[in-house]
Amino acid sequence: QMCIRDRFGKHGVPFQQMVSSHAMISFIINRSDQERVVAFLEHQFDLPPTHIPVEQFENENTAFVKKRYPETRATYVEQRIKTYGIKLDAGLEMCDISFDPKDSNHLGVCGNGLQQLAKSGKNFYFTAAMTQRDDMAHLYCLTNPLSPQDRQSFLPRVQAAKGIRVGPSISVDLISFHGPHFGDRFGIFNTAMVCLNSAAIPVLLAGCTGASIFIAIPQTLGQKALTAMAEGFESP
Repeated sequence: QMCIRDRFGKHGVPFQQMVSSHAMISFIINRSDQERVVAFLEHQFDLPPTHIPVEQFENENTAFVKKRYPETRATYVEQRIKTYGIKLDAGLEMCDISFDPKDSNHLGVCGNGLQQLAKSGKNFYFTAAMTQRDDMAHLYCLTNPLSPQDRQSFLPRVQAAKGIRVGPSISVDLISFHGPHFGDRFGIFNTAMVCLNSAAIPVLLAGCTGASIFIAIPQTLGQKALTAMAEGFESP
């Protein structure tokens, strides 16, 4: 993930939003940058000769797409939504890095700093980025707790570029889950929010991509959140 973000910086391509999962990374980019992004990502990954090319829909309405791809017609409603399991990762550290999304150097510096953390053995459980305004974006990374040595190496490296700020990190618990046809159905994330709201559990950060949902909540509330989620979701 860090390497991909670094590529966006090296090619001077900003993105509006980014969210990761265990098996997918999604970016929202400007339409005019589409061909450049596809080109450098195809060079970044070792794709098989039979890989499916990126396909852009032009002038196709929702009805046509649903007819062409019937698997998107997952409209059934369950009393409790089935999942493949709900996972809790407790005691993680959430770092908040603010940067200028139009500054290609900022993306490169952030990518290099985060890659250094990965080399030191830190696992990245979830990352997300969102643009608040033209000159301000936030990158959130959830990792194992950082050691003093990690901070001494990471902070100066990331703050080397003028305009990048690393906010105070906080301790969080992370709830993650996915299930059948989650990417094709509506109302699943809303159900999760209703469950957590009913238990008075605040949500600090959330992201959805493909069939996966990630929700960061204050540390120590993870077990309570699992109980709350059982009201709306079913695990094997």
